[in-house]
Amino acid sequence: MRIVEGDLGTLDADELAAATGGVRELIHAAAEVRHYGPDDRYATNNVAPTSLLARLALDRGWRMAHMSTLSAVGPAPGDGPLVTLREEDFDRGENFDSPY
Repeated sequence: MRIVEGDLGTLDADELAAATGGVRELIHAAAEVRHYGPDDRYATNNVAPTSLLARLALDRGWRMAHMSTLSAVGPAPGDGPLVTLREEDFDRGENFDSPY
């Protein structure tokens, strides 16, 4: 395992490719995690870099795991105390006030 540190909001595809030489699997856990702020902050620091990493992984045939924050989803009607979320659970009618 190799940890690559950097500002994903400022790296382009070539820089990411150079930083990830020899990689076969990618775990993406970097993000802007403040719960409130301007939408463009999240687009620059979360959406664009995640899209870039996903494209890089797809193009190179890597497996990719992405971790987000608990604010990426919220409670939905009918939820009990424990909820298992899957990739296909994109919109479950959540009610939350986060830019995520």
